[in-house]
Amino acid sequence: MEINNSNKSESEYKHDLDFATDPPLTEALTHLWAAVQKLGEESVKCIEEKKSLTSVMDNYRQLMPEIKQSILSEQNTVEKLKEELNSAHRMLDASNLREQIIQESNDNLLAQIKTLKTELDSKTKQMEEESLFSSMGQGDTSQLELTRTKRELTRIDIENKRLNNLCESLKKELDGAEYNVRDLEADLAAQSNNLVKEIKTKEKLEDRIKSDHDQMEKIKTELGTIKNNFKKYQENELLRVQSELTRLIATHETSVRKRQEVVEEVEKISEGKKNSENDVATLERNLNASQEDNIQLKKMLELTEREKKLHQEIINLKHKIHEDSVTLNHKEVEVQELKKEVNKWSDKFKEQDHDLHTIKTERNLFSKNLTEAKVCIAIILFKCRINSLLV
Repeated sequence: MEINNSNKSESEYKHDLDFATDPPLTEALTHLWAAVQKLGEESVKCIEEKKSLTSVMDNYRQLMPEIKQSILSEQNTVEKLKEELNSAHRMLDASNLREQIIQESNDNLLAQIKTLKTELDSKTKQMEEESLFSSMGQGDTSQLELTRTKRELTRIDIENKRLNNLCESLKKELDGAEYNVRDLEADLAAQSNNLVKEIKTKEKLEDRIKSDHDQMEKIKTELGTIKNNFKKYQENELLRVQSELTRLIATHETSVRKRQEVVEEVEKISEGKKNSENDVATLERNLNASQEDNIQLKKMLELTEREKKLHQEIINLKHKIHEDSVTLNHKEVEVQELKKEVNKWSDKFKEQDHDLHTIKTERNLFSKNLTEAKVCIAIILFKCRINSLLV
């Protein structure tokens, strides 16, 4: 809607530039006519420049949703990585606990095996002695003892085989636990690489935001220059018009038709000025909206600092507490720099608001002068009518 209004104003101005088919009657009217035409042409140029600035602002506002969506996507990715990291920590703790339990069980079994071997050696030695006594004629008692010893030896052998099988099973479980630990380490390394990629993506996004911010500053500078030039030009043209009107009053050269045309042209210029003021107000609103979006982007950028904390959590698995404290100090310095940057831009925005207030005050003064010029023209017309009646 804003661009359509600008086009309408431009077409009206171009139509108004062709209103004169007959040359002015006097030299004063010729100069005044040329000044009015030049003022209309400059107004058209100013409107075209405002249209181009509006187009640039619209393009920037179209990029804002994409940047916001990218930041939200990165935040979701960081949350997922954080959940996966916590899950990996829990799995690693469970694996370490299980490995510790298996190691303790293995040590206990080894101790039991050594004890059983010692008992087996003792029983074997005892059997040899009893066999020797039996050969010397101990009788049925030694034979029963030998049978009992063989049964005990068989039982010990079976228990030994069972313990060996249990050791093999525990060894397999230990190998599986070590394999799971290696998988967890590989997963942690992959997650670390993914987080590094996310950090690089975030840095690219920061560069893009900085580029957009520089473009915004350039647009603000151009807008301020255009406002100043247009204000100076309006003041100069108003002085020229007032000078020409003074010359017309001094010479009393009466030409009702041409003076009526001058009045109409001044009214058209006033309408064009109002349209220009509306365009300036529209650009100011767009600028304020862009400033609010920029503040929201800065807040989102502060939220993305959590990615560095996640990256630091992965590094904590391999480094010491001293490196964590150094990184934390570095982050605090960065936060202070960001706060200084925000305060700096806040001061600049206040200065721009003050400049806008000054422009509005000067615009009101110009409107007042234009009203006085209209009153002068009405007085001239009244005097011309009186002169015509006297004639």
